[in-house]
Amino acid sequence: GGDATTAAFEHALTREFAGRTFNREGAAFDEANLLHDTVFALGMLATRNDKAFELLQNGIEPVFWQKAVLWRSDYGTDNYGILAGRSIEALGISARSGVPGLLEKLKDARLTNDTEPGPYRRTLNGAVLSAAFYYWLIQTEGREGFYRNFFADTDVFDHDGMYRRWKETEEGKSWKAWSEEFSKKAVAEMMEREKALKQ
Repeated sequence: GGDATTAAFEHALTREFAGRTFNREGAAFDEANLLHDTVFALGMLATRNDKAFELLQNGIEPVFWQKAVLWRSDYGTDNYGILAGRSIEALGISARSGVPGLLEKLKDARLTNDTEPGPYRRTLNGAVLSAAFYYWLIQTEGREGFYRNFFADTDVFDHDGMYRRWKETEEGKSWKAWSEEFSKKAVAEMMEREKALKQ
């Protein structure tokens, strides 16, 4: 998991498929989503590797991916928002000691995919929420406990109740309240953008 491994993942995410366009219709699997999820591997590398950790911090901004990614998909500009969200979640997966401070700083960040020209844009507050949960899970249950939760096919249903348990902690309640407030403001902003476009 050294610098060469990080460079290989970065190359796959940005330049390896330069000029390609991935479309979901008729495809055996979602190739673009496979690349999106590759960012999680950087989170595991970033546990020990400084370059992976730095790449994830840069990747918080959708515009970073817009400039770096040389392939396209039918996700359009949402591609860059998804990659930014995965980068935030991967920071939580790294479980580095500096992650809580980084997540706190993100509370004051824009956290919107402004590479999207339309009024409706992906917000990244959900990714921050996930990162905070992943960090807590690793601190509470260890890396193996995280893997049991993260790689479970039924994780979306919180099969082991760990996400519900986190949401009941003071930390979890605080993050949930912040995310809900962020969503309200983001929706209001989107509606204003839509209104301005109609005028």
